[in-house]
Amino acid sequence: LHTNKDDAPLYIFDSAFDEDKYAKRILEDYRVPSYFRNDLFRFISESRRPPYRWFLVGPERSGTTVHIDPLATSAWNTLIYGQKRWVLFPPHVP
Repeated sequence: LHTNKDDAPLYIFDSAFDEDKYAKRILEDYRVPSYFRNDLFRFISESRRPPYRWFLVGPERSGTTVHIDPLATSAWNTLIYGQKRWVLFPPHVP
């Protein structure tokens, strides 16, 4: 990773980390911010709920392309190390 010179390196995107008994301990280290506590998916069973927690790890310059979150949901992020740059567009931009 330290010698990687790719323009857009890949990163790990894990939506099942909470199924591992050791990895899911990270869930004890954070709480959902109060701004996001109204979650309409709470009205369906956990087995029918789409993935809603991801653990991502990547080197410098890794990230995603322009996208809309799945099911037009919103997301919040916690950065453990490094920095993240965002580009946000107003709602009227196609």
